[in-house]
Amino acid sequence: MRILFWSENFLPLVGGAEVLAARLVSALQERGHTCKVVTSLKPAHLPSKEQYNGTPVHRFPFRDSSPNIDQVVRVR
Repeated sequence: MRILFWSENFLPLVGGAEVLAARLVSALQERGHTCKVVTSLKPAHLPSKEQYNGTPVHRFPFRDSSPNIDQVVRVR
């Protein structure tokens, strides 16, 4: 099964939900599912694309204070 895991925050931000999300994604991968993570680009210095234990993580500026239509279309 292909799973898109969408969360406001994800590692390396540390909190209960972030740690549980990382464990869940890893457990799903171990069981043969294909996962991708979509999360916010905060803090801004984090890469927009990276891997977490083999799972692609894509970060987008969802909470940018000055979004424009081009950004919205690109994120979509």
